[in-house]
Order: sequence, then structure tokens, then C-alpha cells
Amino acid sequence: MNFNSEVVGFDDRQETMRNLRFAAIVRYLAEEAPDLVMFQEGWNYRGQASFAGALAEAAGYDSFYRLQEGFPGLLYDSNIILARKELHLRNADVTDLPHSAPHLGDGIHWIVPLGAVTRAVEAELTLPGGYPLLVATTHLLGSGDAKKADQLVGLDGYLRKRAAKDHLAWADTDALVGGDMNSTPGSQAITHFGAVGYADAWAVAHPDHVADEIGVTMGSDPYAPEFNPFSLGAGQLPAQKTPAPQARIDYQFVRGPHLWPVASTVVFTRPYGGLWMSDHYGTLTTYAVGAGPAPGTIGNPFTDHDADPAGPGVALTVTDDTFSACDETVDCDLTGAEIRVDSPRGLSVVNSSGDTASARITGPGRVYPSDHTQLKGGQASAFAF
Repeated sequence: MNFNSEVVGFDDRQETMRNLRFAAIVRYLAEEAPDLVMFQEGWNYRGQASFAGALAEAAGYDSFYRLQEGFPGLLYDSNIILARKELHLRNADVTDLPHSAPHLGDGIHWIVPLGAVTRAVEAELTLPGGYPLLVATTHLLGSGDAKKADQLVGLDGYLRKRAAKDHLAWADTDALVGGDMNSTPGSQAITHFGAVGYADAWAVAHPDHVADEIGVTMGSDPYAPEFNPFSLGAGQLPAQKTPAPQARIDYQFVRGPHLWPVASTVVFTRPYGGLWMSDHYGTLTTYAVGAGPAPGTIGNPFTDHDADPAGPGVALTVTDDTFSACDETVDCDLTGAEIRVDSPRGLSVVNSSGDTASARITGPGRVYPSDHTQLKGGQASAFAF
């Protein structure tokens, strides 16, 4: 899961949002007990450069992380591996992938990139049956699909060298790669990774629906039923105000003879315990260990709310006609009628006019991530409650 490193104004200086999300992650790990968890954009927490250490201690997992960016007063962004202790996480390492900019810092306490840095965090685990498993997580930040493809080529090469170093025959070696690839199915990057032997776990689990517009992990269209209000959350830093088409950009890839995905579900598509967990949705995959898929039936929904769809949120569109009665020389207060919002996807304000528009939500209760926004033409912000 891309867990998002946004600083949310005053709230995050008090760590209100981070405390809530941290508690929610710990509860989820206790309830679901996943064997392996991979995060991208893991933020700093409790005075540590990454929340990995605090989370591992609270949930009873082993962990390893490295920063992609982070310095006191700036955003912290780490890639993280968490594994249950019986999987024996060991020999963890990090590598910079192609097209990464130079950077300063140790990557543990701070790192200042001089441009976009894409790093892969990798470790070795032991599967049931004694099979070694190489795991890696990354957040591709190449500018353009060709550069992202180069980065996945580099990651594949790194894992092959790692296997050779550990005297593992590549044909018999299992590898699991999870990450925010910032690339859609069918793109050059994803296609190339498949060509060198990595299977897209969600696509394997849902072979009849690969071409469908389902499995969305980044829902930035406020008019769509898969919309995630935190993808355009008001008041976030850095600002995320550009609506975009729905997309599946977060993946798990697997290769090797001993692992096969038998179920894969997009998770956190609704608030968890009343809280949106991230600006991305995550993926939860069950793998068979051994020679092939496990027998029997395993639940394999597309999303964690297939049986309980929430529907779209409420989108308020501001057009030039909205300002038609205003004096162009002064600010115009357009306070309108009460709008009722019943969807957990909240209220979005979409500025389709040629003017700058501000919005503020007032009333009882709490507004996330902020109660106000300012939008240039073509921008949008969302409010959740």
C-alpha cells in the first residue's frame, strides 16, 4: 500500500491524523494478520524518520525501511517491508534504480534528493516448506513510461544478482515485488515486467476482468463511484488538486515455481473504522505455497466492499455561470443552500470556471483533511466527514 506522506496542515503538526491512522494500521494487522506487508510513502512518526519501527514494535513484526526523501521540516517518504517473525526477515538491503537523481544523507535518518529518487528496498524471507523468497518494494518516480520501464529492468537485474550472490538458481527462486508503479496495465513498464517473468497477481486472480475498469487503486475522479476523497483531499501538502482518470497503479508481482496468487482484492475502498486509510487503495493477495494453486474455494472479491457499494460522493461544480451575478472587481461570496452528503466519499468542489474559487465547510463535526480550500480553474478538492 502507498500510505501517503502528505502533511495535513495544523492536524499533522499535532499528529492527529497520523495517530488515528497508526492505530488503524495496528488494528488491521491484528485482525487480518497478513504475513507480509509492503508500504510506500511511509511517513515519519513519533520522532522517527519512518513509522516502520513504531509499527513493527506495536504489531509484533520484523521491519526494514529506507527513505526516498526526508529532512526535518520537509516531507518524509520511506519504502517499508514488514514480515511476521516466523518468516525470518534477513539480509535486507536497498538499491537506487535507474534515472534516480543524486542525493545526500544516509537514508535512515534523513535524505535530501536533488531530483526524483526511486529506490527499492529488498530482503529475504523463508516460506513454509523452507523455500527462500526475495521480496522488494518500490515507488517508481521515473518521468515517463520508458524510464519507469528502465527502473523495473533495473529492479529485476538487482534481484537476479542478489539470487546469484546467495547461490540461488534464478529458475528456482521465488520473488515478490510490491509497489506504487505509477503505471497502468498495458503500459510499457508493466508489460516489460511481465515479459521477463513476473505475474501481475491481481490479473492472475481475475483473468476475465483484466481489461475491465475495475481494480482501481487510485480514484481521483470526483464523479466516479470509486472516488477516494483523500486523492484530492483539501489542504494537503503537497497539494493534490488535479482530477485524473481512475487507474490501477499499485501492484503485487510474483515469479518463481513455489508461489501462485489464488485471490487478490483491492482493500480500504471505504473508510476503515471511520477513517480513510490513504489517498491510494491497497491490495491484499493470498498465495499458494508449493507446486501450484491450493485446492478448494477461497474468497476472491474485486474489492473489500463488492457487496456493499457506497456509490459516488457529492460533486459541486463551479462554472463561469456561478459568478454571473458577481461584481468582477471584488470578491464574491456565493454562500448557498445546505447540501446533504450521505456518501462516505464526501463532498468535492470542482472549479470549472476561469476564476479562483474558495470553499469552506462549516458546521458541527470534523472535516478531513481540512475544512477549507482555494482552487484555480481546473482544480478540485474533496472534504470527508
